[in-house]
Amino acid sequence: MPQTPPSAAPRYGALDALRGAAAVAVMLYHATGQVWHHTYVMHGYLAVDFFFLLSGFVIAHSYQNKLLAGMPPWQFLLRRVIRLQPLVIIGVLWGALVIGLLHHPDLHHMLKDILIGSTSAPVNPFPDLDGGWPFNSPIWSLYWEWLINIAFALILFRLPTWLMAPLSLAMLPLLVHAALKFHNTEMGPYVYGYWGGGIRVLYSFGLGMVLQRLATRLPWAPIRISFHWAIGLLILTLAFPIRVSPALDIAALAILFPATLLLGIAARPVSRFWLFCGEMSYPLYLIHQPFLVALDHAHLPHALQLLLSVTLPLPAAWFCLRYIDEPLRRWLTAQFGTSRLLGQLPHSKASIAL
Repeated sequence: MPQTPPSAAPRYGALDALRGAAAVAVMLYHATGQVWHHTYVMHGYLAVDFFFLLSGFVIAHSYQNKLLAGMPPWQFLLRRVIRLQPLVIIGVLWGALVIGLLHHPDLHHMLKDILIGSTSAPVNPFPDLDGGWPFNSPIWSLYWEWLINIAFALILFRLPTWLMAPLSLAMLPLLVHAALKFHNTEMGPYVYGYWGGGIRVLYSFGLGMVLQRLATRLPWAPIRISFHWAIGLLILTLAFPIRVSPALDIAALAILFPATLLLGIAARPVSRFWLFCGEMSYPLYLIHQPFLVALDHAHLPHALQLLLSVTLPLPAAWFCLRYIDEPLRRWLTAQFGTSRLLGQLPHSKASIAL
């Protein structure tokens, strides 16, 4: 059985800040690609792999002890439903509104797709070239996040490190093969690499779990470095100004992202600004894409379109967080009697969701 962290486990605010920076990179990757059909955040798609890595680390950090101590898997999954699904539903409804106003699709078919999409699942089991998440394409990663969360609750938390590590690392040669075949590792949303999403999440989430277990055995307390080392390495990786795929993709997955995570663990406490970036990351990730679709149909000058694409989602994400997501999660917590399991929401605002 794997060794587990002490009950008074430390919080890693720097990891929330890194998640916020990665969410901004995703938005810029999509926005510049939408405006110029050529992104200037060259490797922004790798942010999803970093999200999966963070998720594996933080979920193991927060829940492995509890599951080993007897927490039923359904309690863990209920926590994840309350944490993840409100914003997924908001993202699907927001995307459906934009698509409905622009294209006037069949209402019956659209309602069916909304119901399916609100579960994070693809609207059909074999996504076509436009993807299986037509209302809000970033939700594809939540689909794989859910599958790996279920696997974690049922099986993965029980696996010893000597078995979890090779299971995760066995995915790396498959990712290298895919990177050489497709010239990058941007797999998951589309049919040409649909099942590649499973390879990406199993590798990065599993590696995050392994790093969490190893981190509990290292003397981190005396080590305190500047957070700027971690954020600098992450930004350099995602926004490297020259397209060097697949070499950078492989280097990021194998070396740069694990190093960034370890630097984040060893970082000094971050400011309230960076914690706020972490809070904003999840709503920003899930509501920015419909803005880009709407603005792309507005036929604006490119400079204005880009400006609006990177500014409008920010206040919208804050509004969704403060006035929809957080109140809804409080209500769900009260309705389902999970306050003892979830803790007080203000304390968990900066917890990593992805």
